[in-house]
Amino acid sequence: MKTLLFIAVYLGLLTQVLLAQQAMSKSIPTMPMDSIYKISMVDEVPMFREGLEAMQQYIAKHFSYPAWAKEMCIQTTIYVSCVIDALGKPQNVVIQRGFHYDFDQEAVRIVQNMTNWQPALRKGKAVSVEMIIPIRMMRKNFHNLQ
Repeated sequence: MKTLLFIAVYLGLLTQVLLAQQAMSKSIPTMPMDSIYKISMVDEVPMFREGLEAMQQYIAKHFSYPAWAKEMCIQTTIYVSCVIDALGKPQNVVIQRGFHYDFDQEAVRIVQNMTNWQPALRKGKAVSVEMIIPIRMMRKNFHNLQ
């Protein structure tokens, strides 16, 4: 009986995760893969226009920390992959290594809404490049917590 209950709960959770991933992938605009470079193939990597410290402040200011996580003092790092296109806009935002659906969804929202980046350069021309952004969720860093 306990085994059946465990299997039912496990399948229910697995279904929720798969449906969440499917919903997130439908809402993300995609780009043709032939125009995207690996970060090792460019002369200058994309940069958040105001710099790394400003990017960390942006994340801290705009991240909506889940209420349940405040009580538990949750801290984690979520790895988000995206393409910074030739115009400096994040595209194809996907969780590479997540933590929990609430955190993952918020990390995707944060990256999708980031201000324009300075695009990568290859042979002096702005190009689209794939990169991974670590989003560090450190409770002490977030201004919007009580």
